[in-house]
Amino acid sequence: MASTLKVGDSFSTWEEFEAVLAEFQRSSNVLLSKISSKTVETENKRLSDNVQKYPSAHVYASVQFGCIHFGKARSRVTGVRPNQSSFRMECPAHIKVRSDRKSGRLVIRAFNNDHNHAVNQEIKKMYPSQRRLDGSRLEEARKLASLRSSVHQDETELEALQRVLQGFLATDEGGKLALVVGENRTLEGIYLQTSMMVSAFSNHPQTLFLNRTY
Repeated sequence: MASTLKVGDSFSTWEEFEAVLAEFQRSSNVLLSKISSKTVETENKRLSDNVQKYPSAHVYASVQFGCIHFGKARSRVTGVRPNQSSFRMECPAHIKVRSDRKSGRLVIRAFNNDHNHAVNQEIKKMYPSQRRLDGSRLEEARKLASLRSSVHQDETELEALQRVLQGFLATDEGGKLALVVGENRTLEGIYLQTSMMVSAFSNHPQTLFLNRTY
């Protein structure tokens, strides 16, 4: 399956295009999202009965995909929701696809793969949509979720937390854990880095990812 795209590439069905687009994203370490679209069903209703319709297999008469960093971030000062985070950083990378009624093909009409940010596998793995736990780590995550009921009789909740977190990192060589404890043994903060996080931050110190939990 082709892992590159260019203007003029055409496809017989939406499923065919989707498969090629997915492979392109995988091999290029990019993530695209749908920015705008017009469905075949809607556009066909606007056409006269005596003209050729858009093929139903195309699903969309036109559609544009952009890098997940496409668009301008909302102002932190005047925005309606000033506390919302955003991936937007005005990245110009995009793909425009249109259904050609005459040829019966879905055709790439515009393609820009020039990103204004670093693109590589390590960074891609850090995006929320790409993070997945394997079997062993998923089990450790379940232990974290039920921490209160897993406290041993001879340990405090803080000690139980440290035990479970260290177990979470036991299968991840290079991972780091630090607990910040204040007066009266009160937990004030948890700093945890998987080996993948350590590597990504070391190789790309100019890129910062923040996760927050309330």
